[in-house]
Amino acid sequence: MEFRDQVIAVCGVDNAFGWCVVDTLLRKGARAVVAIGGTANCAPIEGAVDWPGRSGGGELISLPDAALDRSEDIAAPLGEHGGIDAVINLIVLCPHPRGHDGETANDVVARRTSRVVDAVGGLLRSGQAHPAIVNCGWHTPCADNALSAQTAVAAGSLEVLTKALAKELAPRFRVNAVLSMAVPASGATAPGQSGVVDGATRQLEEAAGPALFLASAAARHMTGTVLLADAGRSLGFSAFSRPDET
Repeated sequence: MEFRDQVIAVCGVDNAFGWCVVDTLLRKGARAVVAIGGTANCAPIEGAVDWPGRSGGGELISLPDAALDRSEDIAAPLGEHGGIDAVINLIVLCPHPRGHDGETANDVVARRTSRVVDAVGGLLRSGQAHPAIVNCGWHTPCADNALSAQTAVAAGSLEVLTKALAKELAPRFRVNAVLSMAVPASGATAPGQSGVVDGATRQLEEAAGPALFLASAAARHMTGTVLLADAGRSLGFSAFSRPDET
């Protein structure tokens, strides 16, 4: 998958998983990546700073989560880039989400996705490949690989919402989703910073892969599709575990 000369927005950059998505896009040739999230504006990196493992000359534009409340706050920093070719909406599926008082995981999925579509939808370019919106709902594996009831409901909500948006926004946009199980990622750690060991980084990259595929031109004939990427853990085992993975 290549993102040569594309401008991608990644919303929900609140932890190492989000920064892994941003880093991978830049390494795959993105002209610019707009990282939007609660930690995107305070992570110890800027567009002019090279971190270990980063390659390519893409620009990193870091914006706080509050930018989703005004599309102008996202459009202004784009400068000469003009618009966005794809948006990846990262949503943590967990029993006790960080949100408004009384919100369930299901509520967070709906509110978060609506904010992203409203804020970024108008900035998506119209093109032959059709700009992509990718909802990436992910959670960390439990010891018994089980989903809590709230997490399962949130995952189902994301699937239904994605299919509804795909129908509503067709044919201008293509809307897909991936439900992914990633390794635990504590703290808001940018690529190359301490806190993410090599093995965990590799697993994060593998978990991010399906979302990047759906955002790429390779998936231009896909819309309303929901992929499951959990290495078989939902079946009660990890099909691709390695000796160094815990």
